Amino acid sequence: MVMVNRTHDIPDMMTCYITALYFTCSSLTSVGFGNVSANTNAEKIFSVCAMLVGSIMYAAVFGNVTTIIQRMYARRATFHSKTKDLKDFFRIHHFPRQLKHRMRDYFQAMWSINNGIDFKQILKDFPEDMRGEIGLHLHREILSLPIFQQAPPGCLKGVALQTERLVCGPGEFIMHKGDAVNYLYYVCSGSMEVLKQEQVVAILGKGDIFGTDLDYDDPVSVSGCDVRSLAYCELLCIQVKGLVESLLLYPDYADTFNTELPNDLTYNVREGHEDHSDDESSTAAPVITLPSISEDEEEEDDKHNNNDDDVVCKERPTRLPNQRESEDDEGGGTPMSPLLSHFSREYMSSSDWLASRGRLPNGHIGNVIR
Repeated sequence: MVMVNRTHDIPDMMTCYITALYFTCSSLTSVGFGNVSANTNAEKIFSVCAMLVGSIMYAAVFGNVTTIIQRMYARRATFHSKTKDLKDFFRIHHFPRQLKHRMRDYFQAMWSINNGIDFKQILKDFPEDMRGEIGLHLHREILSLPIFQQAPPGCLKGVALQTERLVCGPGEFIMHKGDAVNYLYYVCSGSMEVLKQEQVVAILGKGDIFGTDLDYDDPVSVSGCDVRSLAYCELLCIQVKGLVESLLLYPDYADTFNTELPNDLTYNVREGHEDHSDDESSTAAPVITLPSISEDEEEEDDKHNNNDDDVVCKERPTRLPNQRESEDDEGGGTPMSPLLSHFSREYMSSSDWLASRGRLPNGHIGNVIR
């Protein structure tokens, strides 16, 4: 009888564990075929169950990873898609090169600011009261001005819902002369210039307000100047029509607002406003007309003085307020007449008023180029 030694055919414990782990992983991640395969019925049933669990885990894990990666690049994909649509729009309608550059720059600037998020579309999903609170937070820079300090909370929410954010690039016109003024503008950042007859009359910067005062008798105000941006500007715009509707609900505050608004406007763009201001200033400081001396009368006075030096001419040429008379005049000089004294006071007061820094001809604060 021959005895066969089978001790070398039995694997050790580590080999059994490694083989089992390999078989399990191959079943979970693939169809289970390999060097180690199921032979008995129990092994086959285990392999089927392991492959089903592996398929579910594969779909769950790798599907979520794919979704996460897509979300990370969703904004970028949307940007490239809209950029492609914009280029197709240029090609179809044959826009001029300069206009295409302006449109492309504006699109990129707006995307960098809001990252492609449409705030109006988002606000539509919330109730009106909550939209008002959201507007108070988004537009707190303009709604925290002193003119709104006494406004009731309901009025502030109504004004917040009528406020929009505007971004314009360098050289863009916010309004032209003759346009209807439909908004009150607050400059959040950037600078712009006010033009009249192609001449710069004012420079507006951060914190300035321009627009028109509210006139209930004449709701349509026409701009008397051009406003053009000098750099990238961000503006908060309050719609005048919506502002009037909100103020009519609070008449007590409406009177206060109408009284303080002309003083808070950095520049009033309404056509004819400066003429009205000039009329008011002329009423406040009456114009005094000085007696003029013609050239013929002056020549006759010269001849008369040459013929008779002892005779003093009754009519004297008008002198400046600080100009001294000659030492040859009788009495060493005569005092200034009351008329000239009054003119000197009016002249100096008006000069000091116009020379005050940051004052417009209508008395409003602003950086005026004189």
